[in-house]
Amino acid sequence: SYSAINTARSALSSIIVLEGKPAGNHFKIVRVMKGIFNLKPYIPKSTVTWDPQILLDYLRKLSPVKHLSLLDLTRKFVTLLWLITGQRGQTIQSIHIDNVTVTDNHVKISFGDILKTTRPGFQQEELRLKGFAPDRRLCIVTVAKAYISRTKSFRKSDKQNQLFITTIGQHNNAKKATIYNWVIHCLSQAGIDLKKFSPHSIRSAATSAAIRSHVPLATIMKSAGWTKESTFRKYYDKKVTTDSNLVLKN
Repeated sequence: SYSAINTARSALSSIIVLEGKPAGNHFKIVRVMKGIFNLKPYIPKSTVTWDPQILLDYLRKLSPVKHLSLLDLTRKFVTLLWLITGQRGQTIQSIHIDNVTVTDNHVKISFGDILKTTRPGFQQEELRLKGFAPDRRLCIVTVAKAYISRTKSFRKSDKQNQLFITTIGQHNNAKKATIYNWVIHCLSQAGIDLKKFSPHSIRSAATSAAIRSHVPLATIMKSAGWTKESTFRKYYDKKVTTDSNLVLKN
């Protein structure tokens, strides 16, 4: 793809000089890159996102949590957590049960593993998620308590030390693909067109909704793990679509 070749171009520019210029700035290389872009242009999968309320309306139906199957409870918890935090799937998958603290009013999550955004001098800060008293059906504290209590008896070794474990078999740590499948089910049931939007679209839907609701940008960046405002503005700040071809409302 264009982006892959452009990454190589940047790497070579740091060590190769052509006619007094970094290799990537040489006029011939520039012309080649323009040609590659015309052949394989980098175009975002979507320039719009969906309204999180659509997904919240579906998750609200999965209540009360004490009557849900373990599979439905897991689907609700992982999807609600992803939506509230605006994190990446890799981050959600890497959460350890020992790094989760649930009180009557908050869920606190810290990170010990290396994440995509981890680098010298930066590590994802602890997430402190407030309960939602007005509607316990969408309260992360209520759902987290129910899930942790339901899965407590399954956690006997390091194979069950992640927050999310599989719902059948040996109840081992859930892989990223499994978590994605749980979220895909919820998106599909909510009416989100999966041909246009992937589970990762939750990240843009959540953060775009937050900025429209006047949540401070600094708060959004802290929760989502960004250090540059330009990253959010360029890739995640999107308009909500009303196109029925993209969001298939039930």
